[in-house]
Amino acid sequence: MRKPTLIFWVLFSTSISSNLSSAQDSSSLRLIEEGIRLTILQRFEEAMAKFDSLKFVENNPTQRFFYQAATLQAQMMDREDYSLEDQFMRLIDQTITAADSLLKHDDDRAWACFYKGSALSYKGYYLAQRKRYLPALRSVIPGIKLLEEAISLDSTIYEAYLGVGSYKYWRTRMMRFLHWLPFFPDQRQEGIAMIHKAIEQGRLARPVAISELIWIEIDRHNWPVAISYAKQALQEYPGSRFFLWGLAEAYFRGGCLHQAIKIYQQLLKSYQREKNYNHYNDVICYYRLAQCHHLLREYQTSHQYCQMILELPLAKNVRHRLKKRLKETEKLLYLNQKKLAQTSTNNGKQKDE
Repeated sequence: MRKPTLIFWVLFSTSISSNLSSAQDSSSLRLIEEGIRLTILQRFEEAMAKFDSLKFVENNPTQRFFYQAATLQAQMMDREDYSLEDQFMRLIDQTITAADSLLKHDDDRAWACFYKGSALSYKGYYLAQRKRYLPALRSVIPGIKLLEEAISLDSTIYEAYLGVGSYKYWRTRMMRFLHWLPFFPDQRQEGIAMIHKAIEQGRLARPVAISELIWIEIDRHNWPVAISYAKQALQEYPGSRFFLWGLAEAYFRGGCLHQAIKIYQQLLKSYQREKNYNHYNDVICYYRLAQCHHLLREYQTSHQYCQMILELPLAKNVRHRLKKRLKETEKLLYLNQKKLAQTSTNNGKQKDE
């Protein structure tokens, strides 16, 4: 579970604010807020149950379908286990159908656009995560257009600024070699400004926007700012792996290797408490730990982490997804062996002298 999870926050939070605009009672809002918090703290089964209870207070099932889909997506990405895909897709399609019903009757069109746009964007992001790029584009592009339409209809949908702003930043980032063309403008600063607006004006967008900004600042090599955002979020959501990943990566890329080691070890312990765990994230954490120790010239410890990766009981499909990382592990293992051999030779020469 790495950077892509942040789009999850963007779309998840945008759906929250739509509840604030509709005529829902306080009990419904409390259920949603608690469900979101449970999801952030990776208590997914409890979150699903909380969102399912919306059926007792809802006027339209759109929100319930979307929140449950968002929770399943978060769970799959966090655990790197996509066995719930069929259920996720079914809930997303139900969200889109329910939103279409609202649009047909012209009931609060801004929020209906918002729901459908969020669901389409969410579906597209998932497909991209699974490397189905063409159908992903077919879903994301109309989804973002609907989010922009929602803003044009109601400029107070501040959480939508977060979704559109994130899209503007990362789209520009991926198209960075085409900025000289007139139809590929650099929209990174505009995107960041929209995310900050969501923080300042959105009622429930703050932790979500902070999560997105962590990865944006990492992308901009602004390590201290990314670390500050991550620490701030973890004070409110202690132990949240969604924020721990960003903190660990910011420490690692910023050269704070001892701090990175501590956070990756914390992530490992958290995942290893899970039931029916597929060890995908073990590989990611062990590899980063091996890199940290190698850079610290602690080659024996780095060597041990590499061996631990290669000895993990990975299922065939997990091993296939980690094919590149496993090759990188073998290369790092070789480098460690080479360094250890050089150290042994040098020590032998010193004894002879």
